[in-house]
Amino acid sequence: MGKDILEDTGTQPDRAAGTRRAPGSFPLTARHERWTGRRALLRFLQQQGRLSAADAARLEQVAQQDGLSIQELLERQGTMPEADLAALLASTLRLRLIDGR
Repeated sequence: MGKDILEDTGTQPDRAAGTRRAPGSFPLTARHERWTGRRALLRFLQQQGRLSAADAARLEQVAQQDGLSIQELLERQGTMPEADLAALLASTLRLRLIDGR
């Protein structure tokens, strides 16, 4: 049965990393997953009209060079306070926003 699941999903076990990956692809690393998440957040902010494509490209480049998260850069550059980002994400994902202060 386990073999059928692997064939159905099109993934193979990656014994070196302990993860699954698509045939012929490279295993996802934590660094790759971080960049995928950063890009997803930048695309989301563009779709919401909060960033231009040029701003998103610039933020991605600075984040990579300086090793900062997109959230940190948005806050530092005054583009979007953390509370506004949290509210936007909560609203879009239909989650209740809890103030942890």
